[in-house]
Amino acid sequence: MHSLTYVKSQDCTLQQFLNGPLYDQNFDTSGMADSYSGGRQVRVGCNVGFNGFFKLTCVEGKWDSKGTICKPKSCGHPGDSPSADFHLEKGDDFVFGSQVKYTCHKGYQMVSRINYRRCMAEGWDGNVPVCEAQQCPLINVDSNVLVNGDIEEATFGNVVRFSCKFNSEVMIGPTEIYCDENGEWEGQVPKCKEIKCIAPEIENGDVLGEIQEYKEDQVLEFRCKPSFIRAEARDSKCTKQGVRAEWSPTPLCEPIKCKLQLPALKGTRPICQEVTCSKRGVPDVTSWNSWMETFKLGETEGYRCKRGYKSKDGTNRAKCTRDGWQPNPLCQVKTCIRKVYDNADIDGLSLNEYEYTEQVRYICNKGYEGRFIITCGEDGWRGYSQCREAERQCKTPTIDYADIIGVAKETYRQNERIRYACKNNVERLFTVTCKENGWTGIESCSACSNVIVPHGFFVGPYNDTLYYSCEDGYKFPTKAWWAEAKCNDSVSPELKQCIENTKCGELPVIPNGELIESRRQGESTQVNCKAGYRTDVRSFTCRDGKWHSNGIPLKKICTPIATPCSPPPKVENAVVLTPYQKEYLSDSEVTYKCRESYTAKGETTIQCRDGQWEEKNMECTPPTQKQ
Repeated sequence: MHSLTYVKSQDCTLQQFLNGPLYDQNFDTSGMADSYSGGRQVRVGCNVGFNGFFKLTCVEGKWDSKGTICKPKSCGHPGDSPSADFHLEKGDDFVFGSQVKYTCHKGYQMVSRINYRRCMAEGWDGNVPVCEAQQCPLINVDSNVLVNGDIEEATFGNVVRFSCKFNSEVMIGPTEIYCDENGEWEGQVPKCKEIKCIAPEIENGDVLGEIQEYKEDQVLEFRCKPSFIRAEARDSKCTKQGVRAEWSPTPLCEPIKCKLQLPALKGTRPICQEVTCSKRGVPDVTSWNSWMETFKLGETEGYRCKRGYKSKDGTNRAKCTRDGWQPNPLCQVKTCIRKVYDNADIDGLSLNEYEYTEQVRYICNKGYEGRFIITCGEDGWRGYSQCREAERQCKTPTIDYADIIGVAKETYRQNERIRYACKNNVERLFTVTCKENGWTGIESCSACSNVIVPHGFFVGPYNDTLYYSCEDGYKFPTKAWWAEAKCNDSVSPELKQCIENTKCGELPVIPNGELIESRRQGESTQVNCKAGYRTDVRSFTCRDGKWHSNGIPLKKICTPIATPCSPPPKVENAVVLTPYQKEYLSDSEVTYKCRESYTAKGETTIQCRDGQWEEKNMECTPPTQKQ
């Protein structure tokens, strides 16, 4: 005589997990089945680009979990570009899905095709973008122009200075130009021409003759109009003044002045002295244009300032007035406007203007090495930036599941190397090198350790994933002939066992029933149906590595004792206080519950009887209809 035992088992469903508090959108549930019986375990991995895992166990119709939530993988630092800055364009950290954008410094241009990097599952994509200094075009100069500076490969900030090759020539145009941030020369290239003076227009005077251009040392012939007289008795000659051609002395006509004869006054007689100006003791003047020592009121004289000084009004002509020589002072010290460098800052107090011979010390900014001094000179600043790009340094990289061989340092200089060994595979060694754009040669180590496949073999790991199969004469309990497993946080993965071909695999899933496990050749398993179901199949038999059920389909093994009911009828403004099912066994009961503020009218519990629900006409009435 055979015995038949019925055990009630509550399943856990995929939908139950998706709707529950344990679920995270970054879990990969593509490999999960729709439902699992009580006691079953299932491993839930993460989507691409995330780390973590869950192990779910079905306990009395509810999921129990162990593990960690899925977190985005870290890509580490994206890498510095010597002449660019970067900022996070997407995301809040350097993790999967984030994106950084590189922007070139002032005076530099992007030469890389792409100016951003994205954090992918395998790390940062692409290479660190490269910026190069804006380069100005080649300058073409005449053969009689001398050049001080690089005119062929000048880049942003470079200055080129010009002078004339011959003393008999003067410069037409600027004495220096510089390469601006847009790669263009700030100013036109000057030319050196023969010393020539143009016939001037003289207020209250006329130039004699038809000559329009005068060569060096030629005398200008002119006369003043009636009531006016020459300001200078000397002839005006065409002369070279610095880098320009000027008339010296300047041809001027001024009003004729007469002394007023006053009658004698009673008492003390006033004494009038002639107003004169002397050349002696005038500060910072080195030479005058004439030998005369004293000048009368209104007379003018040309002069030169000593080195490092310049004429206050730029004319280099002094006029004798009642208050002395004008302008006052005749010479003032030359100054230089503070110079700004992109790669250096002033070391100490910073001023807007510096006087002749003053020196300014600079210290190079981060990323550059060196110090330098520039001096305010006769024609502007003398000296140049001596900052050189600092030798590249790399911070020690963090490589998961790998250890440094030897003593580790915080930073490494360019071309220094570090040797690593994988923690879980000490025979796997690799070397990384500090280069201009960061570390090269970085490899990944697997989280898998101590992996053993009894009666089987594996390949990998690849990206922390093992692929394995069984040896000849063995198989998996499932129908699959190979499988994969992921490693997490140095924990070896759980692998499917390889069993002998003569043994049976996993027990088949019987709707509304279960089997007591046994996989030995020739053994039988007892069939247990849920309450309300019965079976004509007493057992399954393991034969030739397969389960046999006398040819009866699995879905027809456990059948209802009585006809089940479809879902209970809907009641407006109410819910049923049990999980939704496609069918309900005979004799099962459900209870309705009205929504808040509504009142139940009639019986709230109904029973399924042989395929039909009791008719009790239950309804929910709103507050206004409450009796």
